[in-house]
Amino acid sequence: MKLTKPIFATLVILKLSFVVSLTSSENTCLPNENIDIKKGEAINISSPGFEEFHYPSNSLCSWTINSVFESNRRLQVEFLVVSIWPTYNCLFDGVVLFDGNSTAAPMLGKFCAGTPRSNLITTGPQLHVVFYSSDQLNYPFRGFQIQITEIESEQKCSEDEIVCHNKNCIQKILVCNGQDDCGDGTDEESCGYPVRHSVPCGLAPISPDLGNNDRIVGGRAAIPGSWPWQCSLRKKGNSLFGHLCGAALINDQWALTAAHCFRGRNNASLWTVHLGKFIKEKKESTEQVRYIKEIIIHPKYVSRSKIPYLNADIIKKSPELEITSSLKNRVHSGIYLRLSCDSPNSILRI
Repeated sequence: MKLTKPIFATLVILKLSFVVSLTSSENTCLPNENIDIKKGEAINISSPGFEEFHYPSNSLCSWTINSVFESNRRLQVEFLVVSIWPTYNCLFDGVVLFDGNSTAAPMLGKFCAGTPRSNLITTGPQLHVVFYSSDQLNYPFRGFQIQITEIESEQKCSEDEIVCHNKNCIQKILVCNGQDDCGDGTDEESCGYPVRHSVPCGLAPISPDLGNNDRIVGGRAAIPGSWPWQCSLRKKGNSLFGHLCGAALINDQWALTAAHCFRGRNNASLWTVHLGKFIKEKKESTEQVRYIKEIIIHPKYVSRSKIPYLNADIIKKSPELEITSSLKNRVHSGIYLRLSCDSPNSILRI
């Protein structure tokens, strides 16, 4: 079938194994394109200039994908390529996914650096995708390509099961049994476990590569398991699956991080703590996920904008930077998860 080239974009449909590819033309794209997806179908969406390996500057494209089968369906997003100019919080260029039919819907994520290794799933039958680029682009980047698949809605839990925060179902008899059956600690919340004080701290079973410098400038890949108290603080909707700041585990229910991480965003329900990780974007067998119960900012903390710049990201017990977060459920120590030591006048690497 021969397709007519419209004024603003080229629409190429390749029905191979029920996959439809939608690729914008070299220099332009539609401001808002509505796409219907059928049961079991998958579509590929890519940025303008993707086939030419260079997306143009000053672009603003958006797509709204709708499942036409029934309202209880969901959409799964797989990232095939993300090659976008990496800037802080994707300030200049990026692709943003919304859990609905417009930018007013909750944000699923914002991406501009590296191809995520996990899929995203909407809560309903619609997805809104926005790609933007500025006039500041100096180096060629290919853009993005995602595959969207229509899938069944989440499975409902039976009467003898509970719904975990991560939507898994487990038997009620497994609640408070000392095991993380949910996979995110939901079933062990509010179980009245005492804080353990005899857990070894400050000792990594795998020796880290410290190098010759005491500063983290440029950085290099760490040895897996060599910083077992390192946490990833993740906020819903932030780039790279929410990672915003690092933290250190100081006992099995408390973590310590820099106060500026929560400046203007101290709603505990928006955050999760990921421990035992090495690759940020990949779900790992050593990973433990916990939800934040309480955020306590040091009473003497002053916003960085009101004081001279302090290069103090490794100083522990600094009044301007100290913050503690209470986890809803304790974590379980292992080779890839240990506690840091909380001794007076010590230096803590976060």
